[in-house]
Amino acid sequence: MMLILVLFFIILSLWLLRSLYLDKLQIENLSDRAVLITGCRTGFGRGLVEKCLREGMTVFAGCHTQQVRYFQEWKL
Repeated sequence: MMLILVLFFIILSLWLLRSLYLDKLQIENLSDRAVLITGCRTGFGRGLVEKCLREGMTVFAGCHTQQVRYFQEWKL
């Protein structure tokens, strides 16, 4: 029971840190920057690609697949 409470408070603390601090972190002049993101087919990588594109960054996205049409279907 004690272990569950400790894990709960650790997870809660990490979530609060993320929501209160990291989401508000801003880097200036993003449109002047380029970024290389690997592993961008799904999950975290794809989300990062989408966020960087919304911020106006130049994005070089790569993944280990031969399904080129998959990326052409992205409506970003």
